[in-house]
Amino acid sequence: MRRIQSTLAAASLFMIAGVGIAPARAGADPVAHLSWDDCAASGNRTRTFACNTNLGSEALIVSFVPPAGTNAFTGIEARLRFWPPAASLPAWWALSSGGCRFNSLKASPFPSGTSACASPWTSQVFWTVELNAATQELRAVVDLNKGQEHGLDSAIEYHGVRIVLDHAKSWGGGACEGCAMPVGIYLSRLALLLGPPDPTYEYAFPEIQYVNWQCDGTPVLTAGAVTGWSFPNCATPTLSPTWGRIHALYR
Repeated sequence: MRRIQSTLAAASLFMIAGVGIAPARAGADPVAHLSWDDCAASGNRTRTFACNTNLGSEALIVSFVPPAGTNAFTGIEARLRFWPPAASLPAWWALSSGGCRFNSLKASPFPSGTSACASPWTSQVFWTVELNAATQELRAVVDLNKGQEHGLDSAIEYHGVRIVLDHAKSWGGGACEGCAMPVGIYLSRLALLLGPPDPTYEYAFPEIQYVNWQCDGTPVLTAGAVTGWSFPNCATPTLSPTWGRIHALYR
């Protein structure tokens, strides 16, 4: 099934915060990264936004170093999760169909301007992005047209997908609540699509690939699973998955 091409949001108006993310070494084992604005070390771990304009956008970048022997690359599937879980987030994060900011979620396989990573994409590419209300995952798929398969270099980091969150309904009348609340976002799955008969290569995450929204933080892990998020410099150090409790803390 062909996927529907998305349009890009307007240029960003934002405040920059946070530190870069460690890059992959040339010839390193396969690795994936999640960052704001650009790939890996050229991107940012934390993004802050004053929630005082409805113009502009923010961009999450998924990048990857492929395994050796990637000879018929056709695309990627990336899945992101939130803390608190998406179902517990305020209306500003209601990006699924029928949500307060449903039209504010977009994506592109192409970087905006220059990028620290190489592009694996030809002009014949299709993509889609959605927040699945059932799985509570933000899922982005990018797929080359049939016949565009090609090899990738295992010593190069590639730009996978740019997920765009615009600023609509962040400020003024009709604004969706919760823009200023700290949130954690992490990469829960990245798979390379490798051509007929459509096998995949799925990345392992020995270290959680994550970013922060509005405040520096780190995921809390229990048996390797994300069970909380610590924001030591925010109003509360650890956020509960219950939106009612979070709302009470930030009132």
